[in-house]
Amino acid sequence: MPEHCTPAFLEALRGLLSDDYLDYRIQLCVYADYLDGKTYFGSMALSANSVLIEQKLHDLLNSKRNA
Repeated sequence: MPEHCTPAFLEALRGLLSDDYLDYRIQLCVYADYLDGKTYFGSMALSANSVLIEQKLHDLLNSKRNA
């Protein structure tokens, strides 16, 4: 996971989802190297009131946090 992808960064992105953009969502796809197309870790979708995380990305984030 990129170092800049912190909880504060994700909350800042969610903060953009207000007013005219309240019904929008932001989709994040996580790769080790996007250009090789083989290192997809998973995705998450941010909305104004929720965060959905693909299970394999969730597992990866938890394993790094617990390491």
